[in-house]
Amino acid sequence: MKIKQILLLILTFSFCSVRSQGTSEYLIENNKLIRYWYDSLEYFQNIYLDKKITDTEFQIATNRIASELSNIVGYSLGATYSLVDSVLSAGMTEGDISDFQNSQTDSSYHQFNHPNDSMYNDISTEDHSPDIKMPLSAKIASAIVSGSEKRTKFGMSLSFGFTSGNYLNGNLSPSYPLFNNFYCQNWGIVNFKTRLGGQKSKLGLVYGISLDFLSLKQTKDFKALNLINDKPVFSDAVPISGKFKSIKLKMNYLRIPLGLNFKFFKNWDIQVNGFYNILLTQKQIYKVDDGEISSKTTIKQNLGMNKNLIGMNYQIGTKRFFIFAEHSLNSILNSNSDKSFNYFKFGIGLR
Repeated sequence: MKIKQILLLILTFSFCSVRSQGTSEYLIENNKLIRYWYDSLEYFQNIYLDKKITDTEFQIATNRIASELSNIVGYSLGATYSLVDSVLSAGMTEGDISDFQNSQTDSSYHQFNHPNDSMYNDISTEDHSPDIKMPLSAKIASAIVSGSEKRTKFGMSLSFGFTSGNYLNGNLSPSYPLFNNFYCQNWGIVNFKTRLGGQKSKLGLVYGISLDFLSLKQTKDFKALNLINDKPVFSDAVPISGKFKSIKLKMNYLRIPLGLNFKFFKNWDIQVNGFYNILLTQKQIYKVDDGEISSKTTIKQNLGMNKNLIGMNYQIGTKRFFIFAEHSLNSILNSNSDKSFNYFKFGIGLR
């Protein structure tokens, strides 16, 4: 839309350069030429609907025809051709420019043949097609015109949800049920999407950097995680007084995701990402209810967590909203543990 607005400003500015000759008289003298360009516009519309030319080629053709018609009715647009071409090429990718230049060898694209209408025989069909290149001015314009199509886009994301964790060998103690804990799961500091293939490709590469948060909460059959001889072990937890309300494990990670994005329908997409997590912090939080008094104790120490975590993340959603599921592929406990302890996440997100 920005490109069309810029072109409109250029054409509006050129309106001030009206020729001294009366507009009505000038239109009468050039009615055949006006009809010629009008039919040419219909011609381009037909081959565009037949998908013989791309969106970019159709845009260039229609804007050039509009410039010719404006010139006929008395607007001096000769000086604006280079500006129009620069703005249009600013919205094209390198692949589009190459495709357009290759298509210039097709005479049917640039010449308007009306074999059944003799009124056009005396009209010059000089090729005014722009020699599309990517000058420095156009590259600068492509960087500041938000409507131009870019191969790589970036953004941020924030997701919330639930987490469960269990041993994989059937031992359910300790148990971290899925709906025990709702919290912020991930903050995507910067997320990149790079389109793979041509401008109409629906497949893309996704990657970036984020902060990932893992919280596992027990509300019964309490087990505390302790590190014994560099070996993480769950053991029975008994408070000095009162009773436990909850015991929570909290870990923070730096995440590096890498995956694929596939668009479907109009604004929906599916993402499948692998990720690599680097452990930043680990702590265990005890909440105790002692009659009318509730207390919370946080212990920040080495609990024997795996410092390198890998897993898979799956998303489906729109440009602004998504639903996700995620699971680890290796244990959150270090290699000295007798058992593999993995987690599963489920939730919603904004981007």
